[in-house]
Formats: sequence, C-alpha cells, structure tokens
Amino acid sequence: MCDIFRYRGKALSGNYWNFGNSIIYSTECEVSYIAEAKKDIDNINWEVVHSETVGRFINVCDEERMPIFENDIVHAQFLIHTLNSWGNSVDEEMSVVGVVEQIGSSFGITSEKGLFFFDSTDTDKELLSVRIIGNIFDDPGKQEDSFMRGKAENGSCIKPFRCRGKSLRFNKWLYGLYQEFPIGSGCDFMIAVAEKHLLSPVMAKYSQVFPASIGRSIGRRDRNKTEIFEGDILKFEFFSEKSNQLLLCVWNNTECRFDFQIIGDNNGSFLLPSDIDTHCIEIVGNRIDNPELLKE
Repeated sequence: MCDIFRYRGKALSGNYWNFGNSIIYSTECEVSYIAEAKKDIDNINWEVVHSETVGRFINVCDEERMPIFENDIVHAQFLIHTLNSWGNSVDEEMSVVGVVEQIGSSFGITSEKGLFFFDSTDTDKELLSVRIIGNIFDDPGKQEDSFMRGKAENGSCIKPFRCRGKSLRFNKWLYGLYQEFPIGSGCDFMIAVAEKHLLSPVMAKYSQVFPASIGRSIGRRDRNKTEIFEGDILKFEFFSEKSNQLLLCVWNNTECRFDFQIIGDNNGSFLLPSDIDTHCIEIVGNRIDNPELLKE
C-alpha cells in the first residue's frame, strides 16, 4: 500500500510539497499533518501542511507516468461518441483542460466544457490521454478560464478523509478523519481517531484494527442518513420491494471509483450515479459483521 504516496499537501513553513501515506485532517484547524510510514510507529516523519492544499492520489498516472492528485490541472484528450441526424455513429476528439476532483463516487475532471470521468462512467466519452500541466495552487498562469481561477481563489473543497476499521481489542468499529497506514513489513494497521482541536499528531488516538475491515467513506448516505463505507452491504430497491437487490460496496482500483457488486453475481457490478435518489438505498450490514449476507 506504500508503493506510491497516497496524499500530498503544501508545507506550512515553505514553498514545497510534502507527500505521505497517511493524513491527519482537522476540521477546526487550518493545518493538517502528512506522514510517511517508516519501519515502526515511533519512526514516523510528520510534516505540517496547509489543509486546503491536501489532495489524494487518484490511482491514475498521466502519459509521463506521473501520479495524478486531486487539485491537479490536466490537459486531457477525449473521444466523444455521438449520433448524427441519420442515426450513424460519429466520433470526434475533444481537448479538455480542467481540475481533478472527486465527482460523486468517482474521480474526474471539471471544466467549462463539463464533467469528464477517468473511468467508463460516461459511455459517450472515452479518455485517450491525460497530462499534468500544473495544479490550482502553484500555477495560476495555467488557469486559462474563469472556472479554474475561481477554483484557485476559493481553494479546494476539503472533505474529511473518513475511514473506519474494527478494533483488534474491542468488538466495535472505530471511525476517524484519518487514513490508515501500514507499519513496517508486517500487517499492523492503525486508525487515528480525531480530537476536535488537534494541535499535534501526538494528540491523536491510535488504535489497531483488522486490515480486512478498513474502508473509506464514499461520501454518500443511505435513506436513513447513514454514511456509506467500503464493505457495506446495501439493499437497493429498483422499482418495488419485490425487486430488491443486495449490493457490496467495493473500490475499483482499475477504473478509480467505488463500485457496487451485485451479490450472487460474480460479474455483475455498477456505478452508483452521483445524482441518484438515495431514498432507494439502505445499509443492511457489512462484510465483516454479516458474512452470511454475501452467500445469498
């Protein structure tokens, strides 16, 4: 999990970027902490960064094999599939310059030309190539339109990087504003639970959790306003209660998005649209506490 740093943020004390495998983010402080995991928990190198500059690695690299992070400005080439008046398929290339950010449960590019996803969410848009040309904090000269200038002026839309994991010591779930990170060559995984006024990483409460239980929040809630995490099992009412389907929330590393696997169908999965009415979705369990639901 530590082959590529998962977060970056701009140093509070200088004009440079810090990269790390773990992030502590405080909703009531202007600063965050990024850590590179070393051999043991006493050898973690914490760096202080501006909270508004924090961005996640989106599991995609550009054409020069550079990792793409949230808030990067990219130049992308898409193939747009349309139909002409005769009903024939017409393909046209489109050049897009925009900002990388999370859109619903996927990562994509927001621009004045619209939304463009890195995965196959849009069947009429196919990504051909992408190249990083800057980011919204360092490169105001490359923000060629009012849309991206507004992004730079307002800063990124910071969301707490919430995750959860089940405690090794107690039979309960732990929730934190921090991403988990591995320690050393073993399988020790920790979650840090946030304090409201976090002034130092030392003040964070670390708890060891089962690695298989770790899951990130997808940024969506079900019909009961309960936050949805990776590993949750959801009941999806398509049209009526007779057509209910159980789904497992998983991360699709290949296409850089959260997927919902249809339980009982090894090949069935789909992307939950960002504009779907969540009144038809309800969490009924998770893969750790309710493994029997996965056998249905």
